Amino acid sequence: MNDDLSFELKLLLYHAVINGGEFTKSAAGVKVQNPVIAETILNRGLLAHRKKGNAVYLSANDATWGWVEAHLGDEAAARTKTPVRTVLDGLRFKLHAYMQTTGTRLAEILQPRPAEPEPEPEPMVAELDRWERVRQACLDLTGGQYEVRVRLRDLRPRLDPWSRQDQDEALLGMQQSGQLVLYANDDPMDRDASDDAAALMLGDRRRDLVYLHREATS
Repeated sequence: MNDDLSFELKLLLYHAVINGGEFTKSAAGVKVQNPVIAETILNRGLLAHRKKGNAVYLSANDATWGWVEAHLGDEAAARTKTPVRTVLDGLRFKLHAYMQTTGTRLAEILQPRPAEPEPEPEPMVAELDRWERVRQACLDLTGGQYEVRVRLRDLRPRLDPWSRQDQDEALLGMQQSGQLVLYANDDPMDRDASDDAAALMLGDRRRDLVYLHREATS
């Protein structure tokens, strides 16, 4: 199938799949006249092409990929053998054998798709359990009411025996998920040492109060 191409014309096809974009024959280092390329490759649809001024820009199409895959394991003509070519042919044959064994397409190797972004992980079950405990503790303190302020000094004892870090991570996680909001109590007359000890610190900013949103119910 289209295996009567000269060595330099084959190079054009290989260059097209490796280059991955438009190129001219001179950029590929191929010294073949345009009429020959047109007759032997373009007329067969083995390359896409477009003219811009006097230049002809070539690029790979589906037929190019198909031809290269089909002929990847072909033996090269003896007159083209050089030490470098021998090494490259060996690599080409191994690639062809790998593709045959695994069913991998050449485009998957030379033009791999970007990895799909990993979805953000759902909160772990243990974390959800903590969130539920925070929610229930807030409701216990407010008599079952939402959007009512809860002091951290009153909430933290109900979250024992969690560590302070575990408590803060649960509160911040629930705030990030929109289940509650943490506020500072800016009235120093309405704070005492127990508020200072229970405050959640974000850098130099403090949070003293929790407001649980109604939509946190499940």
